[in-house]
Amino acid sequence: MYFEDPDYYESHQKDNIHYFIFLFKLEIYENYIYKLEELIENEVSTTERDVEERIALIPENKKEAIRSALYDIDHFHLKYSYPPLLRKSLFISIYSYLEIELNNICNEIKESKNLLLSVKDIKGNGIERAGTYLTKVVQIDTPFLTPLWKQVKSLNEIRNFFVHDNGDKVHSSQHKQLIASLKLFVPHIRLYEPNDGEYGIELEKEFCFIAIKTIKDFLKTVINSVLDAGIPLFKADADS
Repeated sequence: MYFEDPDYYESHQKDNIHYFIFLFKLEIYENYIYKLEELIENEVSTTERDVEERIALIPENKKEAIRSALYDIDHFHLKYSYPPLLRKSLFISIYSYLEIELNNICNEIKESKNLLLSVKDIKGNGIERAGTYLTKVVQIDTPFLTPLWKQVKSLNEIRNFFVHDNGDKVHSSQHKQLIASLKLFVPHIRLYEPNDGEYGIELEKEFCFIAIKTIKDFLKTVINSVLDAGIPLFKADADS
């Protein structure tokens, strides 16, 4: 977690307030994911242990039938249905946080520098609009020339697919760029091909943590570039 990262404090001791303001909720997301994944795993383990204890003394040739009968639909959902739904909804929320904080950075720069244009005046939406504002209006382009920007844009494609296209099936003929973005995060995203040319998607346990780290690192790069350019992020910075 970034608050426990010694490099975080060592490299930007005087600027901690900026990271705290723009990144603090990512730690909440991390803790939230840990807790929910742990709760599900513990519940599944408890159920499976209880079933195995109950059939321990049953003859081997009857165990499988009784085991199947004891496992109920709730156990199935806990093990196979809930984790993918949980990870997908959390990822969408985490990505929305990136868009919000990029816009907040743009808004703070506008206020601090008394700029005429706001990020809302720029064509487009989401991270692309914020990126255009920072590069064209503020003249900050370093963060958008890094591999992190490519990863963030890939996360954007994945997020849009989940939100706008239901996010269940990917067709190799229709979603070539999306498939490339998904493969960028393998093995944390699992692609399986039930039919020729059609992929299913499953987010693995670590994917949301990888998304958080990517977003955190990118936002830190943006903040660093703004501060290194001598641009205040808050009015108080400009007045001090």
